[in-house]
Amino acid sequence: MALLLRKHLVIDFLNVFLERRDLAPLFKKVGNTLVNRTIFERPLEYEGTPGEKTLLIFDVPSYLKATPGLGSDTKTYITNAYKGSTIHLANYLDLEDYLKKRFSAKRRAQLASYERRIQTSFNITGRFFYGPMEKETFERLFDAFYHMLDRRFQEKATQNEDIPHWDKYREMAYPLIQDKKACLSVIYDDQRPISMSLNLIHDKIIFGYMKSHDTDYSKFSLGFLDLKNMLQWCFDNGFEVFDFLKGEYSYKSKWTDGEYYFQRYIVCPSASLSKRLYARVLYLKIRGFYSLVRFLKRIKVHLIYHRYKALKYRLTHNSTAAYDNSVQVAVAKEVPPPESRITVPWERQEFSFLRKPVYDFLYTYKEHRRHIEVIRTPNVDNSYLVLGKNGAQRLTFDRAFITKQKNG
Repeated sequence: MALLLRKHLVIDFLNVFLERRDLAPLFKKVGNTLVNRTIFERPLEYEGTPGEKTLLIFDVPSYLKATPGLGSDTKTYITNAYKGSTIHLANYLDLEDYLKKRFSAKRRAQLASYERRIQTSFNITGRFFYGPMEKETFERLFDAFYHMLDRRFQEKATQNEDIPHWDKYREMAYPLIQDKKACLSVIYDDQRPISMSLNLIHDKIIFGYMKSHDTDYSKFSLGFLDLKNMLQWCFDNGFEVFDFLKGEYSYKSKWTDGEYYFQRYIVCPSASLSKRLYARVLYLKIRGFYSLVRFLKRIKVHLIYHRYKALKYRLTHNSTAAYDNSVQVAVAKEVPPPESRITVPWERQEFSFLRKPVYDFLYTYKEHRRHIEVIRTPNVDNSYLVLGKNGAQRLTFDRAFITKQKNG
């Protein structure tokens, strides 16, 4: 395989299609087979040439019929790789119609309760940035986006593939949002962003590129709220397809109504026997590899691999995944009188370790944040009481955890 890699040029289709918007050198036409419409066609004056190298073009969604435009003297081999998933929005009248057709009445009631629950505890608003936005606002939001994503994957004890490329995404995203070729969806708690998704756009297809949320709010199903808001926005703005891209997660199977394969195109000059032979061997190797991957997934080998990666990450990154084991929660049976309480300004940064257990308390007791008081147990630096209108809890933290938080 090392020898093969020196003989072909690798092209990321999604990069040139969505990020760089520079398909013309590689393709002369792209059609969306889900809606039977051409969504890209190269200008007539642009003439492709066969080129001398074999091209490996990866991550072409199979519902996009892409016609290579490197001249007539080329041979193309196509093979399936990973799966992707979509919602064919054009099949539904609106969000309500989609929810009725996808979910039972009981499930719809449950989804509605998620939204009511978070509105009970916080002042939640949503906003979409689509078109001109201030650069300062973008930079502030993208910084928050980075910290959400980084923290979430640290707590999951896994490596996130987007973090090492964050500067590239930052540089790419702003002009695309300005030109309405991307949108940034943000959910706020008051003025604080707590969930974000970056979605890239081509024609009437919206691609869910990246998303994350503040894990302090993990009880409140922020992922559902973000997706519901996003789909409402898609219907309101006439989009026809929502593409979730890669990743097989349980929530996707509940929301999506279609699957496809990411395909790999091997394009070579047809006049050269050696290059055709090389391309054929490359095609067979890639097809065989992904056939093996699909077989291993069927017998659940990928689950063992993910556990191995998580364990390796914890051992090498001093992971914070043990957070849930660092605090014990109990119902508080006795509450000190107001005159003897030592109130803690728990929403300040130095007490950030209190946010998640306090927000969990809000979820459990259906409280609003403004009704909460957190007090310290006198002469005990690892014990706190959370007081609300409907109940009270005692939080007892592991002392080593508290020391680590105070030392930063």
